[in-house]
Amino acid sequence: MARIDLKVSFAEKDEAKSLGARWDKDLKTWYIPDGVDASLFAKWLHVPTAISDEPEYRIRSINYFIACSHTLCWKCQQQTKVFAFILPEEHQEYIYDDEDEEGYWSNYEAIGTMSNVLKLELSVWKRLQTFTKLYKPAYSKQAGGRYFMNHCEHCNATQGDFFMHSEPGGAFFPTTEGEAGRITVYPIAEPFEGNGSMTYSSVDFLEYMKHDSV
Repeated sequence: MARIDLKVSFAEKDEAKSLGARWDKDLKTWYIPDGVDASLFAKWLHVPTAISDEPEYRIRSINYFIACSHTLCWKCQQQTKVFAFILPEEHQEYIYDDEDEEGYWSNYEAIGTMSNVLKLELSVWKRLQTFTKLYKPAYSKQAGGRYFMNHCEHCNATQGDFFMHSEPGGAFFPTTEGEAGRITVYPIAEPFEGNGSMTYSSVDFLEYMKHDSV
């Protein structure tokens, strides 16, 4: 029998656990182990949707953080501010199963950083504009397409996401508490919707970042 995964929110995890659900730390999801009655978990079962019902935005959250850090501009060699989105636990991503030709919303009980942003819901875009006008769509030769990129505040050169998000020690890839302390996060108590890539760390560095208010 194939394993059955569940859509359990952070607030309901204790209830699911008490009924016998288990947590998969690698896939970051709750599931029903063999021998446990699946009917007990009816409200957390994935409800597939047809491809025609695929949402416009594949990543969503009830709130989010705007993160600000600094990086060395490759062109003018000056430090420049850069921005990114951090999503809290309980954010969701729409997963499409090619084999079954169906999709569903998957819950992530981990804090994630979004990169290679392809599309943003208008209210999210407007909120970011209050922080910077230099995070905007641009063409990346390395990525082979356009996505939202930071631009240097001194020379306007594009600052690609790869180094900042994928290289240890990058602007949004802290590996120590000290590196995390160089990042300032602003909590936004508004819904988030967008399309892009999510990355996760095995260590929760959010608590070591500087927290500021909008």
